[in-house]
Formats: sequence, C-alpha cells, structure tokens
Amino acid sequence: MVCAEMPWWHVIILATHAPAAASVAASGPGVQCVMSAMTPEQARAYLRRWDLVREVEAAELRSTPMETKLRQLAMLMRARDVFGPDPDREAEVRVVRARWARLRRALGG
Repeated sequence: MVCAEMPWWHVIILATHAPAAASVAASGPGVQCVMSAMTPEQARAYLRRWDLVREVEAAELRSTPMETKLRQLAMLMRARDVFGPDPDREAEVRVVRARWARLRRALGG
C-alpha cells in the first residue's frame, strides 16, 4: 500500500518492489492509497530487508558510548514538558483498565 501520508522511505520501498498491476483504494478522508499484490518471494525479501535494518540499528546501539546514551535519555526526560497535558488521557486510561479487568474476569484471574 502506498499512501500520501506514508513516510517517503516506505513509499520508495514499496514502489520499487510493487508489481505493475495495482489497484487504487480510498483509505480515509482525502487519502488515496495504491494497493498492489505481493508475491511470496517479494514478501520474504521485504522482511529480509527489515532484518538487515534491525541488525544495523542493534550494531549502532551497541557501539554508542554510554555518555551519549545518558545524554539522550536526559534530553528525553527534559522534553516531557514540551507537549501539554492530554485532556483525554484519564478517560483513555479508564477504558484500558476496564478492558484489562474484563480480560481478567473472562480468564478467571
């Protein structure tokens, strides 16, 4: 699926591996997506590429000095006030807790 709202790298990955036959489907208000069939081999190749991405990210993380990691963590912790409070947060928390309670009851927990 290639959507106008997708990050450019997803569009490139999908566009370079999409078969010629594609169908267009609407996916929300004003968003048009191109859906194309993917062969099993294309799907395996796609997943292999993401495996490579994970390997590179893991290697980068292992080679990052602890000082850099701590500095990044400190910046994240300071940035928590960048965004204002979410007015719907408490209502969403109640919904999630109710779902968990329902699951516990259903599973006899």
